[in-house]
Amino acid sequence: MLVLYFGFTTTRLASLASLVAIAGPAAAVLWRLRDLGTLFSATSNDALRTLQGHTLFRWSVAALLVTAGVQAAVALVQRAVPWPRWVRVAAGAAVLVVLVAGIGGGSWRFLESRGGSTWVKDRVQTFISGTDQTGSGEGAGRLISLNTGRPPLWREALEQSRSHRLLGTGAGTFVFTHDRFRVDGGVVKHAHSQWLNVLSELGIVGLGLFTAAMALFIAAAVRNPFADRRDPLRPLLVALQAGVAAFVVHISWDWDWDMAAIGTVFFLFAAACSSYLATRTADRRRYAAAVVAAAARRREEEVAAGKAAPGPDMQDAPGPDLRSALTETNTAPTAAVAAPAEAAAAPAEAALPAPARPRRTAAWPARTVATVALVLLAVSWLVPYLAARDESAALAAAGDGDTAVALSRVRRAASLDPLAADPLIIEALVLQQQGRNFEALAALQKAARLQPDNYEVFYQQGVLLLRAFGRKKAAIAALRRALALNPLDDASRFELELASGR
Repeated sequence: MLVLYFGFTTTRLASLASLVAIAGPAAAVLWRLRDLGTLFSATSNDALRTLQGHTLFRWSVAALLVTAGVQAAVALVQRAVPWPRWVRVAAGAAVLVVLVAGIGGGSWRFLESRGGSTWVKDRVQTFISGTDQTGSGEGAGRLISLNTGRPPLWREALEQSRSHRLLGTGAGTFVFTHDRFRVDGGVVKHAHSQWLNVLSELGIVGLGLFTAAMALFIAAAVRNPFADRRDPLRPLLVALQAGVAAFVVHISWDWDWDMAAIGTVFFLFAAACSSYLATRTADRRRYAAAVVAAAARRREEEVAAGKAAPGPDMQDAPGPDLRSALTETNTAPTAAVAAPAEAAAAPAEAALPAPARPRRTAAWPARTVATVALVLLAVSWLVPYLAARDESAALAAAGDGDTAVALSRVRRAASLDPLAADPLIIEALVLQQQGRNFEALAALQKAARLQPDNYEVFYQQGVLLLRAFGRKKAAIAALRRALALNPLDDASRFELELASGR
């Protein structure tokens, strides 16, 4: 992200000063408080955690005040001192050199002190094989730890994709993939790589569509990164564009896409960039049209006053100001911002009245459709939440022995989220409490049709068939299916041994 930002921004020196103003105090606080045990490790000592938390708070406030003061000083200096163009260019080039040399030299020194290329090859092999024994949960050592647990998850996603290569197993089903192919315990719902997660759940078709969507997001947010360098808001635009690119890169090894706090910011960044670039383009076109009209009126006035002779090329030969507007559209002011330098360089154009935006009398149907679509999208996000809330209420009611309320709430959850199997499993358990075993079996059979890779559906079937109906063969078949989908599930293995008489 930093490489992209400093490569395309127009305020490299000020941006570097801001970066130092932010990172410097933060690094100083971490170094000063490096001996605080609760800052890097968990503890059950509430008094110690509170005491050290107060210390961290005081130092954090001090760091924020220092950062704000330095940033204010940087802004004042930048505004007060007139920087010649050659100084800005030289300073920007120097910043790039310093960043490249610092990153490259620092990285080389780091690698050289540990064995150079041999150490790198060893770490890569350690990462791929998942044999790093360095603790990754706590402490500063996690920064260089390769004990991330990700390669096994990636292998699980690839293994699953081989059996459902075209269409995958369905959105949100990696948890079943992990149950089937895992070598250790634990529940994991994401492959920790969005690309591999999509390949596993949605197949090659879904991966192709997702890749195209990401490419379109980047194209809409960036467009031509070398254009419009005189825009005074370009540094902010480039920062948002770098954030979009960073998100797309980081989803390669983490589950950012499923995090609402991060995913929403990505969409906001992409939308802000795309909207701003579209507005700039429209403003330049309107400005060029205004210049054309002004030039034509001026020509007509000169002809009427006898200062110029009318000619056949009156409309076809644009004057210098028109040619400048059409070929150097980057210098055209917009309705939102107009740089003083641009206004001074082109006083004739700056004096033109800002063209009014055309009224779109026929745009309300499109706006209505877009509004309805956004409302439906919001509702689609709300429905699973309501269904999960009803599930929780049903479990609580069943625990209290109120099976009637539990059955009502869980059936409402199933109606809200008809593609989910969990409400059906809970419904089957509640029906068994009421002694309605045939209805419970029917609910589990419906759940099996919805999620054939969900081991819990077949586990509950096997238990019900064995204990309520005494159908050992059918129970053994269901439990074997459950164990095939989750080989490390001890409960399924125990019930299968019980049904087999071992």
